[in-house]
Amino acid sequence: MYLLYIDESGTKDLHRGEKNKEGNSEFFVMGAVLIKAEDLSDIEDKIQNIKSDYLKDPYLELKSTIKAKSLKESKNRNDFLDEVHKTIVESNCYCFGAQVHKPSLQQRGILENKDQIYKICFLHILSSVNSFLKYENINESVTVFIDRVDAANNKKVYVAYKSALESKSIDFIGFDSRHFSPSINFVDSEFTIGVQIADTVAGALWRGVEKNKKTYSRMLIPRFPRDSNQKYVDYSYQICTDWKE
Repeated sequence: MYLLYIDESGTKDLHRGEKNKEGNSEFFVMGAVLIKAEDLSDIEDKIQNIKSDYLKDPYLELKSTIKAKSLKESKNRNDFLDEVHKTIVESNCYCFGAQVHKPSLQQRGILENKDQIYKICFLHILSSVNSFLKYENINESVTVFIDRVDAANNKKVYVAYKSALESKSIDFIGFDSRHFSPSINFVDSEFTIGVQIADTVAGALWRGVEKNKKTYSRMLIPRFPRDSNQKYVDYSYQICTDWKE
């Protein structure tokens, strides 16, 4: 069995133009990490050891936006983040991503409201994972987890996930929805290191495109599965330009 942890980075609200973009990102990125159930304890132990070494509170939630004040007096924030990303790269897991550039999709009429963002990202993430499983001849179930926010947001996420699973697009030919959990599982990210890792992946990808800070997104590239042409873009890292319908 495989476990798929998903998180996001960037704002969901539609872009309001260059003159009114304060607090509203151009990009929205969904990041995911696929881990074989038997390998979860190993990567969790590694991340927990880093947290214990660097953080005042070893059980503090790992976030890509962690503050320097959360670290022990002699520890450096960049060193901490370096160690976390290095550990992900050296672990037995697979990273996936879906990138939405809101202004261009709005201009083309692809993205009409903020509630569509989750569905378009789920479509791309699930098709990526499905393609990877087929390419690697992996015939195992995948249980999907995402961070719990609030009742209203959770419902939107649930509906978007179910809708993506039922897609009839060409990308889903041969897609066996029985391999994926029929409903998405909401968890508290504070106590779920898999989601914390997904948050780290999403944050690295988002900063790479939104802030042009690519140090960590480039560091994670080896964990993104590649297709038969050894390319990961449009395979495990999807740039959402249209609906998969």
